[in-house]
Amino acid sequence: MPQERDERWVYVALAVLAVAYLFYRLRGSVDIDLRSLGKYAAGLGYVVPTLFAVVFGLWNRRRMSAMREEWERQLLAEGLTRQESNVKVRVRAKRGGGSFAADLRLTRVALYVFDTGGRREPMRFPFHRATPGEAAIAGVEEGEGSGPARQVRISLAGPSPVVVEFVSNQAGGWLRDIRMRLGRDVEGSSE
Repeated sequence: MPQERDERWVYVALAVLAVAYLFYRLRGSVDIDLRSLGKYAAGLGYVVPTLFAVVFGLWNRRRMSAMREEWERQLLAEGLTRQESNVKVRVRAKRGGGSFAADLRLTRVALYVFDTGGRREPMRFPFHRATPGEAAIAGVEEGEGSGPARQVRISLAGPSPVVVEFVSNQAGGWLRDIRMRLGRDVEGSSE
């Protein structure tokens, strides 16, 4: 359920705890003189990082949400060909790998990966590199799986090789669409 993935309550809870701590430290003193500020300044070491984390977290989520909206408009202009919602994506890389839930969108130009948890920035992988330092789709192959659900492995070439893996009921369609965009044999064997 979307409500279960919504983690905004954590920021509210952290802010409430920070304010409660301030009231706890200041509870008995109404008149504050300069000498007593020293004992209250010790509590700032706990309050300031908490408030900073709350503000930065809210700012970062808003920034990623705006980026996702902009990229979703862009991908509609590029021609959406295939999509998967809320699939478990595993990224294998030398640095920064891991697995997360994501929405995948394939257009005629690129593959878009949107983290549904909001922890990672949206990712865009084009079929052909525009700049030398950019990651681009290099190939696709089908992995193991049972029944209609099969694993799809998309390999990316760039500064550091990356493999994006996910399980889809439409694995054949993903393979066909990506191979066609790469100019490879549609019925060909895996790379």
